[in-house]
Amino acid sequence: MLDLHGYIEGTLIEPSNAPHGQNYEYDLTVKHMYDNALGIEKAVRALGFPEAQNTVIPFRDYADGWDDWSPTLTTAYAPYHGASAITVELPALWTTSTTTRFPRTSCATGPR
Repeated sequence: MLDLHGYIEGTLIEPSNAPHGQNYEYDLTVKHMYDNALGIEKAVRALGFPEAQNTVIPFRDYADGWDDWSPTLTTAYAPYHGASAITVELPALWTTSTTTRFPRTSCATGPR
């Protein structure tokens, strides 16, 4: 499951850092989520937009501060059902054009 947002400056791609929800099987899923994040990072950078070249993956780049403890977010709730889910935070200036740049997606700015 891919959740696209545009609420922060820069490009951030989950997986998150600790703490994780107590019922997640994080040790079983993080390898796959991290591999997906690296692939998404490569694809985002390949788009060639200067504002998307400095990507952050919290699992790799942050010691704390971007956790997935609360299951109130879609990508934090999906693992309870066995789904792999990643949020991609695009640069704030992309918010109005996310559906233009990614035309086959639904995102936080609304469905296409």
